Amino acid sequence: MTDESGGSWDDPEDVTPGEAAAAQERSFWETRRRYNELDDDEAGRRERRRLSKESRRMNLQVRILHYA
Repeated sequence: MTDESGGSWDDPEDVTPGEAAAAQERSFWETRRRYNELDDDEAGRRERRRLSKESRRMNLQVRILHYA
């Protein structure tokens, strides 16, 4: 999966663990910023649900890597 900035947070090919963690953290904060800037209309709520789902998936990936 690729985030909007073009970085990949779940494709570990040719990426050091530190770079992957940094890319994931950048993606998290970018998603958090976009989430907070959304309007409270139907389209905004739909996008918030999508961003929340993406955030949960990233969190699961971090836990899998941390405890593996």
